[in-house]
Amino acid sequence: MEGLSMICAGLGIIEEDDDGNRIGYTKGEYCLDNLKDLLRFLRRDDPQTREVFKQVCKWNIVGKDLIPIIEYCQDDRNLLLNAVKVMVFLTMPIEPTSHDIPQQIELLWGIKSSITFSEAVPVIMSLLESPLENLACEAFTEDDWKMVQLVLTLFRNVLAIQDISTQQKSGGSMIEFVFLRDRFLELLFQENVMEVILVLSQQVGGSCSYLRHDNLLLLETFYYIFMGQLPELIAKAHFKDPKVDEDSDISINSLRDIMEEERQKRKVIRQRNLGCYSQFSGTFTRFSLDGSKTLIKGNPCSVSHDPLIIAHTKHRGPAKRTVWDQGRLPATKNKILNLLYDFINQFLGGGYNVLMQSVRDDIEKEHHAIQSSDIVIFFQVAQFVTSFQYNKFLNQPNEEVDAQEPMDSRSGSTLFRGCICGPIAESLNISMFQLVLLRWRYSLETLKETNDRKFLYVAGSLMKTMLLMLELVLKQSPEDSKEHQTARILLYKLFYDQTEEGMTQFLLNQIKSFDTHKQAKSYLADLVEIINIVIKLMENLQARGLIFVWISKKLRKKRLKAAVTDDKKENNDEMVRDSASLGVGFGGSSHESRDTGLAHNVEDAIDSNKVDEHTGCTSVNEDQMVDSTDTTRNNAAGCGSEKSNNLHVVGKGEKDIAIPDQVNQPVSLEVKSGIHQNPLLETQQKLSNDVNDEYDQGGDYSFSDENVLTTEADLKISALVSTLANISTIHNLCWLLKYYKSNSIITNNSVLCIL
Repeated sequence: MEGLSMICAGLGIIEEDDDGNRIGYTKGEYCLDNLKDLLRFLRRDDPQTREVFKQVCKWNIVGKDLIPIIEYCQDDRNLLLNAVKVMVFLTMPIEPTSHDIPQQIELLWGIKSSITFSEAVPVIMSLLESPLENLACEAFTEDDWKMVQLVLTLFRNVLAIQDISTQQKSGGSMIEFVFLRDRFLELLFQENVMEVILVLSQQVGGSCSYLRHDNLLLLETFYYIFMGQLPELIAKAHFKDPKVDEDSDISINSLRDIMEEERQKRKVIRQRNLGCYSQFSGTFTRFSLDGSKTLIKGNPCSVSHDPLIIAHTKHRGPAKRTVWDQGRLPATKNKILNLLYDFINQFLGGGYNVLMQSVRDDIEKEHHAIQSSDIVIFFQVAQFVTSFQYNKFLNQPNEEVDAQEPMDSRSGSTLFRGCICGPIAESLNISMFQLVLLRWRYSLETLKETNDRKFLYVAGSLMKTMLLMLELVLKQSPEDSKEHQTARILLYKLFYDQTEEGMTQFLLNQIKSFDTHKQAKSYLADLVEIINIVIKLMENLQARGLIFVWISKKLRKKRLKAAVTDDKKENNDEMVRDSASLGVGFGGSSHESRDTGLAHNVEDAIDSNKVDEHTGCTSVNEDQMVDSTDTTRNNAAGCGSEKSNNLHVVGKGEKDIAIPDQVNQPVSLEVKSGIHQNPLLETQQKLSNDVNDEYDQGGDYSFSDENVLTTEADLKISALVSTLANISTIHNLCWLLKYYKSNSIITNNSVLCIL
């Protein structure tokens, strides 16, 4: 550290007046070289220990040298640029695996305070004048991009300084840190930093290819701007009275005075006790609030002591604790809330959809720069903005909601263009729902390896907010509006898959397997609210007609182990051929290829027919299905069969099945039955009798694994609700209801509705 001290001492000297106020800065002879050397030290600093960072902060190099260089030496562009680079390295986020994290947090807050109460921000913003002009003139170069990236990284780092250690919370410094956070946000608004961020977000998907690489950097910047805030408070900010700020300032000041007075009283009492009982010393036993005992050596009135033995710490079995949620510290000043309200509205005006589409494309393509933490930030930004939009339109009159009606003219589109969901269309479409479910399921499957439960909580919160937004659209928009129709189409697609791979069963399994000792209570609350919303949305859709869904049924098949006679074999082969001609496949290796070819021919038959304009159903001719079986035997699947274009033609005088077209709207199953009995049932009865005969003759048989048959059927909400009636689910719901006092009203209502 000897070389580091010489480098820092050679930067320069502060000029002060008689009152100690700073009036200038005299840079050293080798100030620029020393800044470059300091930059090398910081680049080589160990991220685990960060000894160089700690020492530089203890010497207050930021307040004594770097900020004065930025303020008073702004004419020297090279010197200013290197000073900003050093600031970027000093404000880098803390590594989660590093040592002395509380100390690093305290030092970072000191840097943020020095920047906030100085004139450094407007000088740093002057570095972006030329790059922004080139961006407007479409003459943006690589050097301009690097400059924008440097300045944006510095603001991102300073905005990220929001963590408060346990020691700081117990010391009563939370109010000061919240005030400092809001003061820095206000400073960014005053110096037009927020407007620059909005402009850059709109250019991510534009003609400038350089800014496309900074989409994650911009996303993190928005994330730290929204961090700690409550979207419902911001959405209701413009309804507040400006006098509320004055009352809040008075209450905060009075609370601060009360805390200071209590601190002084405790200090006086401690000194008095030390004066009266300072002669006592020895070994004492201290009783804690939980009944445990601690053996203390020294003066019992002293603050510092040496605990030797801690008794009553024996536990019978593993200690299980409930995982509690960490609260947020939102802004309380109406001025900050109004600034954030206008900022988010401007963000939704154009930059949000561009930025979110860019990041979502990178996630879907599994870009090498995308990490799990980036996906979490992406989900959190989407959840915050969607929640803001939901709370903004929640209490608005329907007349204001229906004022705008620009919409995509394409039928079956799931991309919103209305005033409610249009500004957040790129994070509220079918691709976004699929992405959330995919990543949510993957995170749950790899939970034992990663132990990343935060991803589960973020995904659950985002899914709940997205479904609430769709429910709001169905309530407030007219039924004949395009936005209402788009929401219904999106819900049909979400609820179509009712198998184990679908969203509904995935949520039900999560509630059933919830662990109260490892997962946060808020996660279960989100799951319960999601299920309640899903059931209400299904009831809403089913009230308009039948809903066809894709379900799975478990079947058991029997395998014969004993040798069968030749007559039985021949009879069975004939029955299988008869059943194959009816379009029914049986398990077993000898028939797998035949069933596969049949499935392909059925799909070809479905695709070859048209959709009825009146019923919305696709008619499949059974003649074609029977002919396709013979074609399969000749290894010419779908090639030699002549496709029919008739809409409703009854084949063989038996029945005509109208299979629903799996598109955007629900359809019904239309079956035209004949008079005679279905030969399929006779074939199945013959096979069953043959198996029973074999059992009577002493044939050995065994049950194989369960097969899963997937088919389309009418949605039965009662059957879905009945799946909640199991011991594990009821136990978890009752456990959540036990905390009804701390739960939200919506959570308690959802639990009661399900029960």
